[in-house]
Amino acid sequence: MRFGDGKNTAEPNQLNFDAKQRERYSVAGTSRKETVSVRAFRPNALGPHHMSENVWEWTQDAYASDYKQVGVDNPVYTRSGEYGVHRGGSWHTGPRELRCSYRYSYSPDLRGYGFGFRVARAR
Repeated sequence: MRFGDGKNTAEPNQLNFDAKQRERYSVAGTSRKETVSVRAFRPNALGPHHMSENVWEWTQDAYASDYKQVGVDNPVYTRSGEYGVHRGGSWHTGPRELRCSYRYSYSPDLRGYGFGFRVARAR
């Protein structure tokens, strides 16, 4: 599975991304050019909506250029000046950035219309 909806192909009728052209992992279609409401598409098999696409999500991780540096404990972002990790892609990115394995580093003071975070609640 490449994407948060449990599929290997990004389809614009199921994910919100820049789908103007067909790419390696996608089908061409509508590019909405903005975010969509939380329940615009079906949730994945575990229940969450928009695990790939809509907005990049800040994670709690510190960025390491090599996963071998990260280790199994998945280090928590703690120091000022460290780069944080974004995952999930956005409405304005192509399908490559939507893949579950894709991560990108940004300065913690970066703000923008394509970034967000996920609020989770335990039941």
